[in-house]
Amino acid sequence: MDKLPFLYMNAAGWAKSVEQIRILAGVPNLTHIVAGSFTVNYREGNTGGTNFVCLDDGTTINALGLPNGGIPYLKSHGKVMTKIVHDAGKKLVVSGAWFSPEEAGILAETSFEIGADYFERNDGCPNVFDDGKRKEIASYNLELMHEANEAVLYAVGYNEPVWVKLSPYESREEREKVAKLYSESIVRAIVTCNTRPGRLLKSDRTPYITAKGTDGNGGIGGTSIKQSAEENARHFCRLLPKKWIIGVGGIANARDMEERLVVGCAGIQIASAFFWSENPKVLQDLGNEWANEYGPA
Repeated sequence: MDKLPFLYMNAAGWAKSVEQIRILAGVPNLTHIVAGSFTVNYREGNTGGTNFVCLDDGTTINALGLPNGGIPYLKSHGKVMTKIVHDAGKKLVVSGAWFSPEEAGILAETSFEIGADYFERNDGCPNVFDDGKRKEIASYNLELMHEANEAVLYAVGYNEPVWVKLSPYESREEREKVAKLYSESIVRAIVTCNTRPGRLLKSDRTPYITAKGTDGNGGIGGTSIKQSAEENARHFCRLLPKKWIIGVGGIANARDMEERLVVGCAGIQIASAFFWSENPKVLQDLGNEWANEYGPA
């Protein structure tokens, strides 16, 4: 089946080069392609040891530390990426990970300068460390998210389509506070959710993640956060009925996709299921599976 009747795309974390964008542009049923996450400055990412693990049960642990070419790469190659995506009849989403509200504004402005259709502000990346200390996760700081909203508004105005990717929240009260913040904002879509901060140990109590400076910590995703991701999607669909809610987290088959759609999600992102093999055929196969089981006759 060609394009699906909902927003269907990869999740941020893999496509950070022209070559990778070209690969995803060749997947027929994707409607959008997510590039990034990009930061303002070039980042080598965490080095030494294992920094990305896919476990047999479908859990993923990510402590890559946002390796990417930064704004310089976007300015040099971004318009080429946009053209590739548009020539394939798809929309480009640029994901930007920021370390200050001002950086959020810079990333948004640059994304639209290169012709991106949407800017996804990554507020929930938990796998970035400096000198062994985890940087603050904006998703859990309402004041910081408000400042980022203002910075992006100042940089691009009211009319540019901005998305925000949030962390998983464990309580209704947290989600209600976040929804109130975004209910009257320029943000068009909420992507729920990013990986969960945490540590996962092997049976001998040693960490799976051994990358330098991480102390065994990383962002946990895949099947282990499926239930939390589903509840976040369901609740945000009720709290923010005028926004697009994009479901992501633990989606591994057509039934997982349909469960997000029936609660009101406008779209689906695929992360761990694709990261496991980095084979774009996974994205096509999942889309075809949904079309065969749940699509229009």
